[in-house]
Amino acid sequence: MGFVLQANETVIKSQGQDDYGKIVALGNDGKLDSSVIPDSATTQNAFSSVVVNGTTIAAGSQADTLELEAGTNIELTADATNEKVTIAVTGQVASAAQADSATVADSATKLATARTINGVAFDGTADITITAASGSTDTATKLATARTISLTGDATGSATFDGSADASISVDVTSADTATKLETARTINGVSFDGSADIVISQVDGKDIVTADKLSTAQLSIAFRNLKIQVTSNTSATITADAITLIDSSSQATMVTGVDLTLDTSANGANGLDTDSLAASSWYYLYVIYGTSGTACLMSASATTPTLPSGYTYYSRVGAVRTNSSSYLYRMIQYGRSVQYIVDGTILTGSRSIASGSTSGAYVACSVSSLVPPTASKIYYSVQHTSTAGFVILAPNANYGAITSTTNPPPSGANIDNYVHSSGEFLLESTSVYYAANNAGVSAMCRGWEDNL
Repeated sequence: MGFVLQANETVIKSQGQDDYGKIVALGNDGKLDSSVIPDSATTQNAFSSVVVNGTTIAAGSQADTLELEAGTNIELTADATNEKVTIAVTGQVASAAQADSATVADSATKLATARTINGVAFDGTADITITAASGSTDTATKLATARTISLTGDATGSATFDGSADASISVDVTSADTATKLETARTINGVSFDGSADIVISQVDGKDIVTADKLSTAQLSIAFRNLKIQVTSNTSATITADAITLIDSSSQATMVTGVDLTLDTSANGANGLDTDSLAASSWYYLYVIYGTSGTACLMSASATTPTLPSGYTYYSRVGAVRTNSSSYLYRMIQYGRSVQYIVDGTILTGSRSIASGSTSGAYVACSVSSLVPPTASKIYYSVQHTSTAGFVILAPNANYGAITSTTNPPPSGANIDNYVHSSGEFLLESTSVYYAANNAGVSAMCRGWEDNL
C-alpha cells in the first residue's frame, strides 16, 4: 500500500528496535498526523525489488536504501523542491546500440575515429604538419620528380628539367623537304633572300637587267643560239636551233630549246602557212611558235603579227624567204642573221641582178625590194668587170665620188681591165642602192642580206 506526503509534512524514520521500519508524519505543530499515515502501514517496506535491464535488485530489509549513481556521460539532478530526479546525457556517448535522436557536441578533445589529411593522421589531440610530399601544392621551387623534355621530327634533342633552373636543349636538325624561311638569309646578286618573300634582281655584274615585261614586242630583239634555216625544196624549209627566245602578246618571254622543225608551205596551220596559199613573187616570214600544243614553225605574209594556230601563244620571227614568179621558194641558206641565195641551177640559175651596163658614169637608183626583204639591214653584193675598159660602182646613196676619188671614194667598184670580180656589203639606207658604170660589160649582183631580227 502506498502513501502520500502532504505539503509541510516531515517524514521521520524510526531508529528504535520497536519502531523498525515505521514511518510517521509530523504536522506543523510537531504532533503526529495520524490521518496521513494509518497504523496499518507502519510495517510496510518502501520497495521489495527493482528490475534494471533484466537484473532484479531486491530490498534486503525494510531499512534498505535504493541509491541512483550516474554513469559515464550521465548526469543526475535531484530536485527536492519538485520532488523529482532528472537523468540527462552529458558529453559524448562512446557508443550506443540505437538512438532515436542525438545532438551534436559543441566541442571535443579527441575524435572518436582519427582522420587522414593529405596522408597525415589526425585525431585532434595534437597539431600536424602537411608537407608537399604529403599532397599537391599550387606552387613549388622544384619538382619532386625531374621530367625530360624532348624534340622529335626534323629537329631532335632533349633536356632534363626539375624547375630549379632554366634548361637548354641542344638541337640536331635533319634536312627538311620544305621550309617557309631559311635559317640564314642568302644574298642573290646583292639582294638579301631568306625565302619569306619574293625578291627582284635588278642587276647582274653591276649592270641593270632589262626584263621582257618592261619592253614592248617591237623593242625586244630575238635571242637565239646556233640558228640555221635552209630552203630545201619549192615548198619546204628546215629550222634548227639550240635555243630561241619567244614572246607573247603581253611581252612575256619564254625560251624553247632543241628546235628541229620542218616547214611545209602546202599546208595551213602549225608547221605550215598561217593562212591562204603561197603567192608569186612575194616575201614571206618564218616564225618559231610555242604554246600548250608544243613547239612548231609557221610562215606568214606578215612580218610582225602572224595568225597563230590554236594552242600557240608565244612566237618570234627567225627569217624571211622569197617566192619566184611560179610561187616557188628561192633556195637560200641562213646562219644567225646572215642569208645567202643558193644558185641551184633550177629555180635560180645565177646570181640575182641589181643592175648591168653603162649609166654613162652617173649614179642611178636601183630598187632592191625584190632582192632583200623589208626587214634586211645589210645587202651582200658583188660587182664584176668583163670589159677592157671602164668602171662599175655600187653605193648606199648617190653622194659618193668617182671611182678615182681619193677624198670620197665609193664603198665598192672595179676599174681594171678584163674579168675583175669584187664582193662586199654595206648597210642599207633605203630600199634602193646606187649603181654607176661607163661600160656595157659590167654589172652588180645581190648575193644575200643580213636580217634585222
